[in-house]
Amino acid sequence: MKADLVVFDPMRIRDVATYEDPHHFSEGIIDVIVNGIPVLKEEQMTDALPGRVLRGRGYRE
Repeated sequence: MKADLVVFDPMRIRDVATYEDPHHFSEGIIDVIVNGIPVLKEEQMTDALPGRVLRGRGYRE
């Protein structure tokens, strides 16, 4: 079984991206674990890319 986990501070969470400047991560996200591997640790990105793309029904390349 594989699972993802997000650890966040509910008092600090907020979106700082805008339509004019969309490339920002939300604030208040502390850790993100994908398939048991940290991809965000203490608010810093790691080099890990353990996830995979999920495609819905009817998807055509």
